[in-house]
Amino acid sequence: MKKTFLFLAAGMIAFAACNKDDNDDNSKTPAEHLKAGKWFLAAETEREQGNGKDTTYDYMSEYEACELDNYMLFTNDSVTNDNGATKCSPSEAQILHTAVWSLIDNNSKLVLKFPGGSDTIGVSVLNATTLELKDVEIENDVTYTFIQRYKH
Repeated sequence: MKKTFLFLAAGMIAFAACNKDDNDDNSKTPAEHLKAGKWFLAAETEREQGNGKDTTYDYMSEYEACELDNYMLFTNDSVTNDNGATKCSPSEAQILHTAVWSLIDNNSKLVLKFPGGSDTIGVSVLNATTLELKDVEIENDVTYTFIQRYKH
């Protein structure tokens, strides 16, 4: 699952506002919301609970300024991570990663199939302005909850 989060987080960070008409968005399916435009990472956290510990880590400050315009773009048959207008190095590829995607289990899970494997991640929010992905892992009686929130 961490591989999926690395795939999704690999430089897809920026803040953006959505100026869509709410009346128009109520009739869209979850898949149509995904394909409606570029998704920019707006928040990334990890909560660690167990063994007497309850700590939340905010990872947004760890990204470099050149990563702030990277985005994720869903089309009918694929999702790509794009390096945005500003690259950290001129030699970096414009397209960072590509995967085939699908929504399953009543749109509560996002399946990503990428070269070398696939992964499934929980979808806790998916609407006209927000995509929130959530993964929970338990290791040695400690629960780790990873959340990535994207905005248009």
